[in-house]
Amino acid sequence: MPVAALPQGPTYFESAGRGPALVLIHGMGGDATLWDRHAAALEDRFRVIRYDIWGHGRSGRVPAPWCFTQFAAQLAGLLDHVGIERATVCGFSLGGNIAQCFALDYPARCAGLAIAASACARMPEEQARVDLRVEQVAAGGAPAVVDGALGRWFGPGYAAAHPEVVAYWRAKTLANDPQSYVDVYRLYADNDRQLLHRLSDIKAPTLILTGDEDAGQTPRMAEAMQSRIAGAERIILPGIRHMLPLEAADTLVATLRDFAGRCAR
Repeated sequence: MPVAALPQGPTYFESAGRGPALVLIHGMGGDATLWDRHAAALEDRFRVIRYDIWGHGRSGRVPAPWCFTQFAAQLAGLLDHVGIERATVCGFSLGGNIAQCFALDYPARCAGLAIAASACARMPEEQARVDLRVEQVAAGGAPAVVDGALGRWFGPGYAAAHPEVVAYWRAKTLANDPQSYVDVYRLYADNDRQLLHRLSDIKAPTLILTGDEDAGQTPRMAEAMQSRIAGAERIILPGIRHMLPLEAADTLVATLRDFAGRCAR
């Protein structure tokens, strides 16, 4: 099992393929298995690196309170471990916020930045809903929020056609270490305070994607990101809720193949 013994703790990762480096970062409560299909489809053109962020899957846990700088440093340490100086980085949801921080803290190492279904510039009522879920998770753990989350993540048509996928991610969410899940939910709720004022400093070529039915990472948020990051591209996918990497897997693969290929030139 490939584990990088980083100074902060062990990091589980997978590396496959040859060519320019492409890093894939999962979201809150998930792990590197989110990217199974994407990695298999992209490793003919790229060296694909995917890993479990701190407190998730088979990686270690670092002391809370967590900040995005810690998670950007985890990625930088992992790239050092595998001998990669520069990579295009794609992050989903919370992973997109981590990717933003990596582009800010390690600009020379970020060849391109793809942000998929990540929150930005929440309105007061949106922030209040997220803060309430943090309280619910602190009181009752992942079981207190998982069923509501699944309704936000998957459209009814996709859920009906792929019940096994929904069941897998329900079980994956419930299997998280309870304290880690509380801490990562707090980090997710805190992304604007930590990152919003810094987004205009991102210099890497940037691509922003979200679904037009994503209630928590909305098209308005994608537009807010684009307005702050010079030259950023924006793609809104029709009929897609939050689990964009799964509901629109083929589209995301094709988009990353084009974007990461351009960034590697």
